[in-house]
Amino acid sequence: MVRKSAMRVLGVLVLLLSGASCSLTDDSADVPELVVAATLELTGSLADVGNAHQRALRLQEEQINASGVLGERRLRVVIRDNQSNPELAVNQISDFAGDSSVSAIISGACSRCALNGTKVANEKQVPLISLAPSTRVAARGADTPERNFVFKIGANGTDSVRALLDEIVPDAAPANAPPRRLAVLYPDDDYGTDGYAALTTAIANSGAVMAGDAKYRADGSNLKDQAASLVAGKSTSQRPEAVLVFALPPQTGPAAQALKAAGFQGDQVYYDSAAAGGLFLSEPAVEGATIVFSQTLAMDDVIASTPAKANRKQWFEDFTSRYGAYHGQASFAADALSAVATAFDRGETTNRVQLCDVLESMENDGLSGPLRMTPLNHSALMPQALETLVAKGGRWRLLG
Repeated sequence: MVRKSAMRVLGVLVLLLSGASCSLTDDSADVPELVVAATLELTGSLADVGNAHQRALRLQEEQINASGVLGERRLRVVIRDNQSNPELAVNQISDFAGDSSVSAIISGACSRCALNGTKVANEKQVPLISLAPSTRVAARGADTPERNFVFKIGANGTDSVRALLDEIVPDAAPANAPPRRLAVLYPDDDYGTDGYAALTTAIANSGAVMAGDAKYRADGSNLKDQAASLVAGKSTSQRPEAVLVFALPPQTGPAAQALKAAGFQGDQVYYDSAAAGGLFLSEPAVEGATIVFSQTLAMDDVIASTPAKANRKQWFEDFTSRYGAYHGQASFAADALSAVATAFDRGETTNRVQLCDVLESMENDGLSGPLRMTPLNHSALMPQALETLVAKGGRWRLLG
């Protein structure tokens, strides 16, 4: 198992290195250890995802160091609990950025935490890699400096929406078929706002029409009422035929329960990629639902026909063996750490600016799927990484 793990890590790092075009000089004969700090949601409303990220980082740290790919140099990960609190997370990002021994920072599932931390990262010129779902985390805006130190590994709402609309309105639909009536249920936070905006843009020429929308509190406290409002008072001809749900893993099950109580069956429910949590489903109401996500979530359904798939399958098995069950968000954290370790190995330096140079030229087949970043595109996961999965037999399965 140790040998397989070392081979998998070596394969990932070799693939990453193949896409790094920057030529960095070795500015030190004795390169110190690489310290990567992480602010994660280990307690609070996002603890399910935060603990999956922590487990992935610890396992990947161990495997990278055991593999010997960094020679005698060591990778050390420092993790703090931000308690799912954006203010605390930003304070931690500031502390990490002020510590010269920290070469890069990983921010967890909280979108507001990452968005608030971008100013700190850019002012202190420290790479900040976010695992949050909000599209705006790594997007360039009017106030984004020319040198942007913020990156993202994870699916974007725009890519998820396009993939979901392809499932909701299949190509096989008759040309003269009426538009499919689609409702959307989304949280009142940055992630939900971004997802809703992506949907309203993409739906225009999709063969679907918006038949209702409901915004629920991010803590899920009014999910049942908001789900019921999507169909309340509507005739059969106006009733939504499908519901697209934006939800983080803690709300995936409650959303399914609420929709079932409102009259929607599982096969009428479609989840954005951020909803992917554990491989096995604790809520029966999710049965039949569709999600778009990296195939890593259901890697035991995949044949290891390529080196990249073999690496993903080994990671899936290692994580499951260590922790008992797989969690969909784990590979994003592992890919973030691998990217920083590769940048460190490539430049043989812990210099933050030089690490950023390498990250901006990253192109590889990661554990989450194809990853690519450029100076103008800091969101790594490519649309091709998204696969269609269905909830079947109490777990997520690859469609077909």
